[in-house]
Amino acid sequence: MKDIRYSVKSKKFRRYFLTGSGSLSFFNNIFGAGSIFMTSFLLYLNARPSDIGLMAALPNLTALLQIFSYLIYKKFQSRKKVIIFLKIMEYAFFYMLIIIPKAVSGRYQMVLVMVCFFVGFVFRSLAGGGVVEWNNKFVPPEIKGKYFSNTNLLANAAYIVISLTVGK
Repeated sequence: MKDIRYSVKSKKFRRYFLTGSGSLSFFNNIFGAGSIFMTSFLLYLNARPSDIGLMAALPNLTALLQIFSYLIYKKFQSRKKVIIFLKIMEYAFFYMLIIIPKAVSGRYQMVLVMVCFFVGFVFRSLAGGGVVEWNNKFVPPEIKGKYFSNTNLLANAAYIVISLTVGK
């Protein structure tokens, strides 16, 4: 069986992996707490300043759950299946944020937004450690630093350019 760690040397794999990592970083910058989208979205929903502050604190609070994520990975044999399940659940709760303004009105709307945001970040935190370890297996040690720095550089550059362009 082919060792998957060194398949990163193929151009096709690097391109897909870099695109996936870059788009994930971009997604996190756009839809994360305190981001352009989330702040505007909360203002659109007539959120109070205290609601916006709470939403900005939720990702940091849920990050504490990463400590317990190893228990989930230890319980199941397939780390890949656990990560895929957690990521699907994360994005499902974040996509529910799109539906809530149309489906619910009043104060329950803000409560549902907060719940979906919180639960989405819980799943993100639980998947975080596994995703980092999984990504480290794909990249050979001799190019690891350069590879991840280039990934972050491109994702942040795209975020800056798009936010300056769209934000006008």
